[in-house]
Amino acid sequence: EDRALLCVQDFIIEVLGKRYIDSRPLDLRALVEEADKFTPIIALLSQGADPTGAINELAKRKKKQVRAISMGQGQEPAARKLLALGTQQGNWVLLQNCHLGLKMMEELEGYLQIKRVNEPEEVHEDFRLWITCEPHPRFP
Repeated sequence: EDRALLCVQDFIIEVLGKRYIDSRPLDLRALVEEADKFTPIIALLSQGADPTGAINELAKRKKKQVRAISMGQGQEPAARKLLALGTQQGNWVLLQNCHLGLKMMEELEGYLQIKRVNEPEEVHEDFRLWITCEPHPRFP
């Protein structure tokens, strides 16, 4: 697997150029500015990369409160509570490791759609939803 990855990287460099494999730092500030209260900001995790610290630091600079929960078995009720409070109070909600809470992700999609269509005024303008997850074929 490692050898195949190296071969693919070499091929991309040869055909497209080195800039197509260089990783760039994520500009979270720009993401927050472009996002809206109904559109989650999704970060796909890779080995050794976790944006939680950067999200917390940005929140601190913008004077926002981050409420985080690591998803997994039995965490759905707590996550729903954070979402309800976040949408009312304008907090940022960080749902971590969402590949461990796929059922909640499906539910979340419908929740945000209902809010957007039926109750847009009930969602605070400052609310942002952050989602971290590892790549997973069933992630919606």
